[in-house]
Amino acid sequence: MGLMQNLRRGAGRAAFEADRLLRANRVRNEIAELNARIAEDERQLGARLVDLYLAGMLDQPEFEPPIRRILELRTLVQEKQLDLNAILEEQAPSDLTLRKRLP
Repeated sequence: MGLMQNLRRGAGRAAFEADRLLRANRVRNEIAELNARIAEDERQLGARLVDLYLAGMLDQPEFEPPIRRILELRTLVQEKQLDLNAILEEQAPSDLTLRKRLP
């Protein structure tokens, strides 16, 4: 087998691998986009279920436990947001000195 034939074979393999990787990455990206769309649709569906529950229009009791957990988490988020706002509004005292360290 000649050197040129080996080079052609190696180049052919490299081209095949590059094409295979490009196609695989394209399909991976499509899968990721589809999964993102599914996740968004599921999020919206969940939000709608919570809205229906709050409006008293949800008759399926099996949804109540997870919806209650979501509502509890929403309350925690609101409380933490208030804590964060209070921290961000704090001001350093204007008379910070080393006097406090002296006996």
